[in-house]
Amino acid sequence: MSYTSLTKTVTKGTITATVTKPKQDAPVGVVLERQSDGSIRIKRITPGGLVAATDLKVGMEVVSVNNVQCRGRPLDTITGVIEDTDSTLCIVGEKVIPPSSMTYPFTGDPTQAPSLVPKALKVESSSSSSSSSSSSSSSSSSLKTPPPIPPGVPDGGIWGEHAYIGEKTYVIVCLGCMMVTFPSLLFFLCPRDKRQAYSVNDKVYDTSGELIGHKGSVNFVPSLSMNR
Repeated sequence: MSYTSLTKTVTKGTITATVTKPKQDAPVGVVLERQSDGSIRIKRITPGGLVAATDLKVGMEVVSVNNVQCRGRPLDTITGVIEDTDSTLCIVGEKVIPPSSMTYPFTGDPTQAPSLVPKALKVESSSSSSSSSSSSSSSSSSLKTPPPIPPGVPDGGIWGEHAYIGEKTYVIVCLGCMMVTFPSLLFFLCPRDKRQAYSVNDKVYDTSGELIGHKGSVNFVPSLSMNR
């Protein structure tokens, strides 16, 4: 059985991916998650699925599915559109790059990359550097206060880190397969993508309040600094 897919890239970071489902229950190979701001983003793309052959990537915001706008709608509504489609499925995604992120994988010589630090700030005395370092340490300590409890989640839990298989893990595995093949697949057992998570009553939730899974089935590590 052959699957056909067509992708088209347009301006402003928007990706339009059109795939054809051979039948209604054919797996599309994409998992979505709803964010606290009402947007819906791609949480996971299954290798070998229909979406894997397109330019859609993990972390992209899903703007629309078959002309149904996603922002502000329940996650079940959007997944229902995907599951009920029995032919052409059109997904429009938009790449979202947080201000603190960098493009990965890195290409070229990093020493040749343009500096983002103004020249005037590069010339500092040792005493000024020491003072700045102390100030930064104090600021970092103040930022380690626990974030608010996710919406709809009971109180009395703990914060920590959830390691999951995401874009960074897939990139590392793909690069590793080019050199050592099989050993690189072991990175799937030790995911490199991490995010804040909240655990209570043996369940783990993300910051938007969506259930990730039971504590024993997900890679969750409590954070001492976030629970002080």
